[in-house]
Amino acid sequence: MGNKGLYVEEGSAMIIDWQQVRIQSAIAAMQGILSNPSSISMEDETVIQESAKFADALVKELKGE
Repeated sequence: MGNKGLYVEEGSAMIIDWQQVRIQSAIAAMQGILSNPSSISMEDETVIQESAKFADALVKELKGE
């Protein structure tokens, strides 16, 4: 995945784009969920909600909140 696109320039500093981190984390979480054969029976909305929940938890932890 790399770090490309995870930073935005703010003045002379580069800061982490937490929304981009969240999106990429949600994608990774969704791939993990869907790689499990038992997820076939999950509703689409459930997969989406769980992926977002995992991504939000990861961002919160990474930000030290």
